Parts: sequence; structure tokens; C-alpha cells
Amino acid sequence: MFNFLKSFGNAIIVLSAVGAFEVIRFVITVVTTIIGLF
Repeated sequence: MFNFLKSFGNAIIVLSAVGAFEVIRFVITVVTTIIGLF
């Protein structure tokens, strides 16, 4: 049971890391698009 909870917690950490990376990449894309307009 403890092993399951541990792997579940690791999966959540990986998912939030990937989610944060996607958000950062999206922000960078938006910023470069706005800079490209000016």
C-alpha cells in the first residue's frame, strides 16, 4: 500500500512538472508573438 502511494505521489509530481513546463512554454510563445507584432 505504501509503495502504491509513493508511486502515485511521484506520478503527481511528474504531472505537475510537465504541466508547469507546458505553461512556461505557452507563455514564452505568447511573449515572442507579441514582441514579433511590434
